[in-house]
Amino acid sequence: MNLYTALTFIICLSAGFAFINQRFMKLPFVIGLFFLSTILSLLVITSKYWLDIPAEQIKTYIERAKIDEIILDVLLGFLLFAGALHTNWNNLQTTNQAYSHFRHRRSPGLYDDHCRFVLRTDAAI
Repeated sequence: MNLYTALTFIICLSAGFAFINQRFMKLPFVIGLFFLSTILSLLVITSKYWLDIPAEQIKTYIERAKIDEIILDVLLGFLLFAGALHTNWNNLQTTNQAYSHFRHRRSPGLYDDHCRFVLRTDAAI
């Protein structure tokens, strides 16, 4: 199975989960997808106990797939673009004014430690 086939399978599985959620469960979109994918993951993990499948071969295949690189290098750009398409710019402009007047009530020690940590991290880069 190459990368194209794997991505197509994941997208179709996600669309199927979204349909099941919308039609039968009626949970919010992200919660429904998370719930169904968690159930599928539990079924796959426990399948080695009740099915005769080569679990070690599947584990090796998933480890070789380098999913972290696929998500960060390929899918993240699409997800950020899709998120930007759903932004209501008029609503964002009004909420930005509300956030600019918002004051966060933390103790000065915690806030200063956080700022120093960020500055140290930026200087190291």
